[in-house]
Amino acid sequence: PGVLAGLRDAGFDVLSLANNHTGDYGPTALIETVERVADAGILPVGAGRNVSAAREPAIVERNGIRFGFLAFNAIGETPAPGSESPGAVRIRMQPRTGPLNAADLRAMRASIRRLQDLADVVIVLPHWGEQYTYRAVPDQRRVACALLDAGADLVVGGHPHWVQGIEFYDGKFIAHSLGNY
Repeated sequence: PGVLAGLRDAGFDVLSLANNHTGDYGPTALIETVERVADAGILPVGAGRNVSAAREPAIVERNGIRFGFLAFNAIGETPAPGSESPGAVRIRMQPRTGPLNAADLRAMRASIRRLQDLADVVIVLPHWGEQYTYRAVPDQRRVACALLDAGADLVVGGHPHWVQGIEFYDGKFIAHSLGNY
């Protein structure tokens, strides 16, 4: 709660809660976190009180352009949401929850296709990769390309604590990790 005003004042409009620590203090705290972020005027994405809420995109309009955000956790620890249980959207993949789970990837691709009708720019925020290395694991590129092929415009990752490479795929941008930002 103590950092929400600072995040808002710093200009954050959207905050991905799809990560391996959102569930650290249990389901009640996870739901409270999502609610407090929303109450602070920041749109939470990637986690929620059930699978439907966790998969809900965040949409922000600026200068007539609608930006749609989706997020997922590929690291583990935080549980996946169920029909009546809270959690963070998950894609199981290397290095911690893999091998790559085709059903998880299909569900995210379907979310991207639905979001294309609501947003001009679709951004996916994965929480993925190996910590403390500058290199993306092979599944990061594989999944990023699949998400871009499904209609995402940008894939901007985090978790490794270090900045990892960027690349363009079919004219679209992939940032494997922005480090701790």
